[in-house]
Amino acid sequence: MTRPVGQRLRAETDRLLNATAGWSARRWRPYAERMHAALQELADLDADAEGISRRELPPPDNDEVLPMQLAVLVDDLLRAEASDQTLRRAVEIVHSIRR
Repeated sequence: MTRPVGQRLRAETDRLLNATAGWSARRWRPYAERMHAALQELADLDADAEGISRRELPPPDNDEVLPMQLAVLVDDLLRAEASDQTLRRAVEIVHSIRR
């Protein structure tokens, strides 16, 4: 069963994904840099939770895949059974994308 903070992370991610569903690459353009920075931070949290080396997340060829990258990284983080502190930080990161 997913812990409450994991449920919050999933809910925050779902809200962002639902709010941006159908955005074109042009619509994503103003948010792409912030989104990529947030994705890198999530990838770093996941690497730490899995005990593996951090790696640079390459920028996508098309900004329309940013939401998919977010969904995959959040799934990975939840599967890694990251600490509550790590998941709380992930919630903050996802929430910061929406600002």
